[in-house]
Amino acid sequence: MTAIRRGTAVIAAAILLGACVAEPPPPSGSENPPAVGPASAPGPSPTGAAASFGAGTGPAPTAAGTPTGGGNVPTPGVEDEPPSGGDTTKPAAPGARTKPAAPAPSSETLRGALLTGGDLDGFTVTGEPGQSSDMAGCTALDSDFSAGAQSAAEVLLSNGPTGPFVRERLRRLTTPAAQAAVRRVRSAASGCATYTATDAQLGAVTFTVRTLGGVPGLGAETAAVRITMAPARVAVKVYQDLVITRRGDVILMVSATMVGTPDDALIRTAARVAYDKMLRRW
Repeated sequence: MTAIRRGTAVIAAAILLGACVAEPPPPSGSENPPAVGPASAPGPSPTGAAASFGAGTGPAPTAAGTPTGGGNVPTPGVEDEPPSGGDTTKPAAPGARTKPAAPAPSSETLRGALLTGGDLDGFTVTGEPGQSSDMAGCTALDSDFSAGAQSAAEVLLSNGPTGPFVRERLRRLTTPAAQAAVRRVRSAASGCATYTATDAQLGAVTFTVRTLGGVPGLGAETAAVRITMAPARVAVKVYQDLVITRRGDVILMVSATMVGTPDDALIRTAARVAYDKMLRRW
């Protein structure tokens, strides 16, 4: 299952079944990117209602629809200064602010740019639910892009034992790989519009994925989707809003997972605060 969706399923199962168990936050002293998977991904681990960025190991997805792309495009005034090397994939937008190329960020630098409890009202840094899931079904959401990352960092925050949850992931890739990551997530709304997976505790779970509007362009390019998870055994839905944006060869992924009722403002605020904090670091 995708590291993206694994986080979602893990959180959903833990919350809906009243078994959300927190573990100590992942170590922050290692220069190697942490293993991110279904239950220890988004990411999420737990980073979304139906997907959590992480390396996927599940079976091939049963996608519905034909990928056509989507998501928002760069907007004038948005900074796109590659941290290591130039990014010549598109001309600078009129009036865009630019900065000299900065040294390539290490994992330590990325960790210093992560959100903390003081950045989002009511949220504190927490551990990850100690459960996992093997659900699979959407290739576009089956990776947290940690594989091959030159540096990486991530954090999970929660606003109470049942959420909402916010997960942030930073990955330094190559510029082509970063561009491909944004395209991959953007394609989920068409390639995985609706699918069903099975969880040992929740039974059959119906996932729907759609493009999420109202999210401003942040870096060179941004994609945003909402994943809704509806378990057959529980009369409650779980929502995960997911935003991925690129700055040069670094991708920023932020997800907000909510049970029962979606909060459209949360992901916009979290993504903007996370991006602005990243800009202040390098």
